[in-house]
Amino acid sequence: MTRDGGALRIYPDSLHLNDPAEVIKAKMHFEDINPSNGKLLIFDSRLVHSVERVLTKEKKRIAMTLWINKPEEGTAAVNIWNDDQSKVDWYRLP
Repeated sequence: MTRDGGALRIYPDSLHLNDPAEVIKAKMHFEDINPSNGKLLIFDSRLVHSVERVLTKEKKRIAMTLWINKPEEGTAAVNIWNDDQSKVDWYRLP
């Protein structure tokens, strides 16, 4: 398999960390998961992770982020990214 960058680097033992920089200081083990067509990757976003740089101009990487939240009892919640304020706006649906 040709490696052209864009891999997800994930630190499987980082769930307990409060500061993501600790993975570097502690030289923690990481896994690189290379992209491939038709692959769906689901992981706990509380794990420290990053996307490595794409090394070729011919390749592009597209990522979609989906957050699934448990709504309060009897309601549904939707979060929408607000570019103007660089934050998430929460909307409660009746």
